[in-house]
Amino acid sequence: MLASALPPVAWREAADVDRWFLHDVAALDGSVPASAALHRLARATREGLGARLVLDDEPERVVRPLGLVLAAGRWLLVHDSLDESGPDVCPLDGLREVALMGPVVGRPATFELAEFWSSYRAERA
Repeated sequence: MLASALPPVAWREAADVDRWFLHDVAALDGSVPASAALHRLARATREGLGARLVLDDEPERVVRPLGLVLAAGRWLLVHDSLDESGPDVCPLDGLREVALMGPVVGRPATFELAEFWSSYRAERA
């Protein structure tokens, strides 16, 4: 693992990155949203904050970010909708705005981003 080459203090943080970030190289269409919005979503994911998203031609939505996936150059947000409907995926192609909110109920204890993404991809194959 690449993280083992890091100093011990940085290793702990690097070892935890797979809980909130996954890079999937399978080809999908789409564009990359602005980096500032991605930084806000990454922060919300790491710190357990809610996020208000505004996407092109969609109503505003409030979510609990669970992870970011970069699938062949297309950014996707894995999130809960705070209504107990379970994790879902939101393409970030038309992302216009991200506003961070206060802390929300913690990340589901059993949620693993890599496992979720594998199942999500398998369902759509």
